[in-house]
Amino acid sequence: MTTSRPYTDDDLRSEAGLCHDSLSKLPTPEEIAHHLREAYMPSRTTDDATPTWGDLLSEDQLKDAAHRIKDLMTFTAPVSTWGVALGADGLEPSPDVINLDGDNGPVIRIHFAFAPDMPLRARQQFALGLAQAIADNT
Repeated sequence: MTTSRPYTDDDLRSEAGLCHDSLSKLPTPEEIAHHLREAYMPSRTTDDATPTWGDLLSEDQLKDAAHRIKDLMTFTAPVSTWGVALGADGLEPSPDVINLDGDNGPVIRIHFAFAPDMPLRARQQFALGLAQAIADNT
């Protein structure tokens, strides 16, 4: 049985993204520093060691890093609507990206999302194939 409604699925997704964005509250630098003390530093994690930011930084360095993280968060692109649409379609975001750089950095960045049952190798081949096609035509 179908029901008539005055809105579309796209209307719902758009509003869900806007609601998600409006619910996001940025933490203070102090809250970020508190979190960092126990958070693992990804670039320093190995099979043998999992140092935290607090292990590697002095208190002043931790505060500086927290302010830099806050600055990055302040200018975060509003991608909640995109994220809602991915989830609604059952897609998973991928870490693969393609950047098209200009003189002062990226001018275009393409992010990917794939069906969960798409094999990793197929995902990678798609991203590499698209990157190659773009490179061949620019």
